[in-house]
Amino acid sequence: MRPVVGQTALEELNLAQNEVTQIPDSISSMTSLVTLDLSYNGLTSLHPAICLVSTPPNYIHLLLTALLG
Repeated sequence: MRPVVGQTALEELNLAQNEVTQIPDSISSMTSLVTLDLSYNGLTSLHPAICLVSTPPNYIHLLLTALLG
């Protein structure tokens, strides 16, 4: 299985209900990402690198339902 981070052409990533507690800095290399679902995880904050994922005029759609952190 290939690592998810580094897949620059990936447009949608669903990490819901995976006990994710942090997002790596390397998420910023996923420049084609349009939708990122982080719902139902243990995140307490989002790393600033998440803002670098998609550049204007494209924006990322974050799904953050019921974060438990």
